Amino acid sequence: MRPIETKVKAATAAGAGSAGVLTPFVIWLVGQLFFAGGEVPLPLVGVIGLVVTGLCTFIGGWLARHSPRAASIVRPRSGEDGTAAEPAADRPATDPLAAD
Repeated sequence: MRPIETKVKAATAAGAGSAGVLTPFVIWLVGQLFFAGGEVPLPLVGVIGLVVTGLCTFIGGWLARHSPRAASIVRPRSGEDGTAAEPAADRPATDPLAAD
């Protein structure tokens, strides 16, 4: 079993944290600003929860670093029958984005 990606962990933590802490605060703030301190309608509460949790999950995943992984080079298909080529074990794996 492979380890869980760093971005997945960060996005999950951000989504869970926003649902428990940030969403109730935003709902309270909307009630204070737009409903004169009264109760926010239930459909709006659902939309606020969806938007706040979704944005926090996206931002948490966006800001997290990628998990390092080994690069693998695959030779292009060489046969007319469309068979997949073997990995190029005789060449070292290189990072195409690495600075020269």
